[in-house]
Amino acid sequence: MNTRTLTVLLAGGLLAAWGTAQHPTGGLAHERLQLLKDNRELLNDLLGHGLSLGDKNSALDRAVESREATNRLARELRSAVILGDADRIAEMSDLYKRVWAEAFAPNLLEARSYVRPQSERYKEMRKLHQDAAADVAALAAGIPADGPVGALVRVKAAREQLEAAVADLGPEPADDDK
Repeated sequence: MNTRTLTVLLAGGLLAAWGTAQHPTGGLAHERLQLLKDNRELLNDLLGHGLSLGDKNSALDRAVESREATNRLARELRSAVILGDADRIAEMSDLYKRVWAEAFAPNLLEARSYVRPQSERYKEMRKLHQDAAADVAALAAGIPADGPVGALVRVKAAREQLEAAVADLGPEPADDDK
């Protein structure tokens, strides 16, 4: 299966999972339509990232594009935290983790196998790894650990899965200046 096909399937799967998670019991037609309208920008952005991902020729470029998708989901997750919306926190963290685990981390790890130390691409890859690891840790730390929202099982699970996400990246690439 080529990268473009995999990317389109991943994007479609994410959108389907997200849509199902929004209203697992199906809901009324007008409720589903309102959710679609409310989340149109997010859907468009995720679809755009998925399609752009298929156009990338290198694993590092795919990792960079995947990172853009995780950044978009992180904004939605932070917004849900501010609003105290436990369901949205759980949904956005699930999507974030899925993009992280199925697109970002594997592409970054693949890039490590061919990007030569002391090259500009190596520096880019190393910075991408460091920034992503720091960002996901901060994102996890921003999810409440206590209080009415933080005490909910689905919110605790969201925080824990994001805390564990850094392990998907493996050890940080060595400093090429040493």
